Amino acid sequence: MNSVGNNEESIISYRPMKTFFSKNNPHTLFPLVLLGIVLITYGYQLSRMGLYWDDWEIIYLDNFNDARAYWDYFLHARPLTSWLYLLLSPLVGMNPIAWQVINILFRWAGLTGFWFALRYIWPKRSFEVGWICLLMAVYPAFTQHSVAVTYARHFACIALFTGSLWFNLQAVENPKKWWIFTIMATLLSLLQLITLEYFFGLELLRPFFLWIVLQRKHSNWRKTLKKLVLQWVPYILVILVFVGYRFIWYPMVSPNPEANAPVLFERLTANPFGELIKFTNLVVQDFIHLNLDNWLEPMEPGDFELKAKANWLSWGFGALIAFFSAWFLLHCGRETPENEDGEDTFIRDSIIIGVFGVLAGGIPVWITGRQSIGGPWADRFALGPMFGAILLLVGVIHWFSRRRLQQSILIGVVFGFALSSQVQTVNKYRLSWDHQRDFYWQLGWRAPSIEPGTALVGPAMPFALVNDLHIGFALNAIYDQNAKSFEAPLWFFSSGGMTGELIPDMKPGNSIDYRYLTAHFTGSTDKILAVEYSYGTSCLKVITEEDRYRAGLSNDSGMLFKLTKPDLIRTVSDQAVLPPEAVFGPEPEHAWCYYYQKMELARQIEDWDTTANLADEAADKGYAPKSIFEYTPMILGYIHTGQTDKASKSSLDAQQKDPDQTSFICSLWQIHWIDQDNPIYKDIRVSLQCDPVMDSAVEQ
Repeated sequence: MNSVGNNEESIISYRPMKTFFSKNNPHTLFPLVLLGIVLITYGYQLSRMGLYWDDWEIIYLDNFNDARAYWDYFLHARPLTSWLYLLLSPLVGMNPIAWQVINILFRWAGLTGFWFALRYIWPKRSFEVGWICLLMAVYPAFTQHSVAVTYARHFACIALFTGSLWFNLQAVENPKKWWIFTIMATLLSLLQLITLEYFFGLELLRPFFLWIVLQRKHSNWRKTLKKLVLQWVPYILVILVFVGYRFIWYPMVSPNPEANAPVLFERLTANPFGELIKFTNLVVQDFIHLNLDNWLEPMEPGDFELKAKANWLSWGFGALIAFFSAWFLLHCGRETPENEDGEDTFIRDSIIIGVFGVLAGGIPVWITGRQSIGGPWADRFALGPMFGAILLLVGVIHWFSRRRLQQSILIGVVFGFALSSQVQTVNKYRLSWDHQRDFYWQLGWRAPSIEPGTALVGPAMPFALVNDLHIGFALNAIYDQNAKSFEAPLWFFSSGGMTGELIPDMKPGNSIDYRYLTAHFTGSTDKILAVEYSYGTSCLKVITEEDRYRAGLSNDSGMLFKLTKPDLIRTVSDQAVLPPEAVFGPEPEHAWCYYYQKMELARQIEDWDTTANLADEAADKGYAPKSIFEYTPMILGYIHTGQTDKASKSSLDAQQKDPDQTSFICSLWQIHWIDQDNPIYKDIRVSLQCDPVMDSAVEQ
């Protein structure tokens, strides 16, 4: 990284800090272009976005209305992260759309910070810097932008770093105000480091940036090195403070000091050669993924589904925005004619810093034994190396192709596909929120209150982009509003994940003791409420005794269905709740699933008149069951109110929907019809073609 010239006056002629805010300068408009692209990519479904993955942890904590809850929870991992939520939660609450906006603004702030800082570092490279910022906006290795409450802290840290770098460069440019700008820069740097360690690697790039800037001012490398050390000393002190915080203070105060622990060092001590091979393999795999596989993944042939409208929308967005971005940046890049780079060392600088940036950005992850290809949650580990990977890509493309038009085509294609991939991912999150809202509202209609100590268990996960852990937090955010204790009254488990570490088997009498950080649930297999849900094809269903007689029931489901106790739902309670509208939005239209849940609630207390009346009301409004099992309360309501014609018709309709479940329909009549010698009962059994062999199974 050699000097680009000896004449200090040449610097002043393109000093960007003096010219960024010129009305006729296209560089002033580029942050608005970035904002528009981020809004289009991540905000085009804004009104329908919600909460996902670890977002639910923050929603749960907000229920306490107590700052101490945040501190105690985050004390298990990154205790000083809580400042962001303590600052913003009183302002925006837990409205999912508000957090989506905040996350977009934080991401944009970081991109804008990079735009101004990198433009000062490489003042004649607006074209390349612009593409760097655009690629950071849609970096395809990270797909969890929509998990807004969680990743607001990550993008806030990027914004803090770029703000720190900007003030650092201002200090270099304005020696008379060096102390003011340096204090601001070091405070922002320290804040981002103690909030999250993800971006420690960015801090290690600071001396590279300072070297490039100082070289323009001093031709003598010794003088440049001396100035570099003087400028960097405050940030070395910041790093030392961070190291003391992370490796000395935090293990002393945390109840879980091993969270995100740098296990590499301990492993190397025990087995130096073997662990070094494993570590090298881990780094190489991530390096290939972050710099090659990551860019090619959005072009995967298997993802090209021409029938999907969402795909066409994403491709259209990608193509149009890529074309516009290329045109705009070509206009911005006129300040440096192509093939007239002079002694500019951008290519070499970008490749060297890019490689180092990827490696330095991965350090906080790799020393914990993890990597960005470690599963559906792991792509968050790509955020630290993101800047280095993008800088490397732009540098390599610039190296292979010196023509701006060719560079625009190459980078534009990568950018367009990456943006398209992010648009499609946002749509997947939107669908997940549709499913979640439907699930929780139906649960609120069916179960206005649930006895504390109840474990809700599903045969499978009811929807994507959450885990059973997160559903557990969501349940407590609904049923334990204004919580006072981390002793959670309810929790959710997927039945397949329960047996083993949590309980030995799915049999009565097994205690359940589950803890996640500060949240703690105590229950037993004697207090299980089994629920199943499949969006679009059926309503949420609380499993009842009758469901044990379904045809084709698996052994695991059969064991779970035997344990379920619908009476754990309190039908009359002064603690009845509904999902809070601030989180879940307004109550949905009362369509079939609403009536089904209310019928189920009424028949739980054997209020058969209400059950039958609700069935009639639903039918009058044109609503009908989605699955055969949703006929159950209708049939039983009509049986117990003596409306045998309606009961018979509903039974035949159910049978027509799924003839394989005939035995299940027959079991409803056998269990609930009292006088089985009655000719009406016998006629219905003939109409349904009930199997006498199944009768004995029901009797047993």
